[in-house]
Amino acid sequence: MWLQEKAAEECVVASGAIEFTCMYPSLGRFYFEFELYLWKPSAAAFYWCVDNPYFSYATVTIYALLIYLGRKYMATREPFKWRNTMAAWNLLLSIYSLIAALRIGLPVLHFVTSDSFRDTLCEHKEINYGRNSVGFYLTTFVWSKYFELLDTFFIIIHKKPLILLHWYHHISVLVFAWDSAAKKAPAAPIFAAMNASVHFIMYGYYFLTTIKYKGKWMSPMFITIAQISQMVVGTSIAIFTLYYYVTDKSTENPCQINLHNVISAFVMYGSYLALFLQFFISKYILKNKKASFAGKKVN
Repeated sequence: MWLQEKAAEECVVASGAIEFTCMYPSLGRFYFEFELYLWKPSAAAFYWCVDNPYFSYATVTIYALLIYLGRKYMATREPFKWRNTMAAWNLLLSIYSLIAALRIGLPVLHFVTSDSFRDTLCEHKEINYGRNSVGFYLTTFVWSKYFELLDTFFIIIHKKPLILLHWYHHISVLVFAWDSAAKKAPAAPIFAAMNASVHFIMYGYYFLTTIKYKGKWMSPMFITIAQISQMVVGTSIAIFTLYYYVTDKSTENPCQINLHNVISAFVMYGSYLALFLQFFISKYILKNKKASFAGKKVN
């Protein structure tokens, strides 16, 4: 309880960022104490991202090399049977994604409804990257992209199809998330909340199918539609942000974005949109039974 009493006295933490639960005290009861006070290690991890912008590029290079070596190694071997381990992994990612979606999504909803659309996309909010619960979850979200690379490990050891959409998605999201954190992109919390929400559904679906449970209510098409919706919103946000950046003539309060980061968002989400639409048309309109989703067969 002493931590909660301390929180009431220190709503504005050392970085000057306001703790979100201080803005809405009734939400505090739904937070664990560690969520409110792990900002020191998470801040250290965040600023390590800032100071090491090329770490993500080194990681994805090693990732691509391991894909090649792993597939070559498995070419003459029987597939593994790590179904239970894979099920536990998908369940863990689904649970984390739900928590991250709520913890990041509520502050995003607050700013989207209280600020103008332009300010939401153009103005850096210290609450999002400060030493508080929101900053903590944004940091864990960025680092979670490294752990999600294990998805590919399970595909390779089980000798499942590894399609472009899978490895391209992992590489580009990891690099973009790292770059957005390093540059404190104003729209990054929106992207993170959307990504976490869809991943909650996707990994939950993978968990249920891995344990061989598939209710009639479970439709892989719903996941694809959710993914496509995410890409439409992401591409639209990038376009609007570029519009505000180009047309904003304010000298006192200019649009606070990094142009390279926003162009990267447009290219990334636009290419995802094209790939997911291609899959949707192939699978659900042309009825191609050999179509696969994120490296997993959809029967």
